[in-house]
Amino acid sequence: YMKRFASIMNFAERMGLLKSNPFKEFRFHLEEKQPIYLTQEEINQIYNKEFLTERLSLVRDAFIFSCYTGLSYADVQQLNPNDIVYRQGQYWLCIQRRKTGHFSNLPLLEIPIRIIEKYKEQIQNTDKEVNQDSLLFPLKSNQKTNEYLKEIGEICKIDKRISYGVSRHSFAVMV
Repeated sequence: YMKRFASIMNFAERMGLLKSNPFKEFRFHLEEKQPIYLTQEEINQIYNKEFLTERLSLVRDAFIFSCYTGLSYADVQQLNPNDIVYRQGQYWLCIQRRKTGHFSNLPLLEIPIRIIEKYKEQIQNTDKEVNQDSLLFPLKSNQKTNEYLKEIGEICKIDKRISYGVSRHSFAVMV
């Protein structure tokens, strides 16, 4: 924020709106952070863990789904069974990305397909007809989901600060 504010101040000085720019001699530097990601062993450890509560199982499944698709929390939260298409002998996820509005066609691997089948069956058992409002992963807020992921990390004895964003980093490292 300060960097952007400083650029506005620099512009104002160039335009003659400021006599003296308080940011003129100030230099910004950001410390590079290493992204947190999970190894394949850690992902498997979470995936294979049986949880006693439905809330942790749901969050685990959505998180693992993102580890194998690279989807953000917002995109996973809005998924419904109609977004899965079978073509060319493979299942594809065809969605409009929430942040950018772009359409994405993602081929699905075995583990995401298993996770989808699990929740698709639950939806079909409760709804006679799968409609647009039937969400595959009815997640709570991102904040609550991250709290549950922290709990999952503790249960699985993973010594990393796990949040939903870690799934996307893990996907990037695996790919």
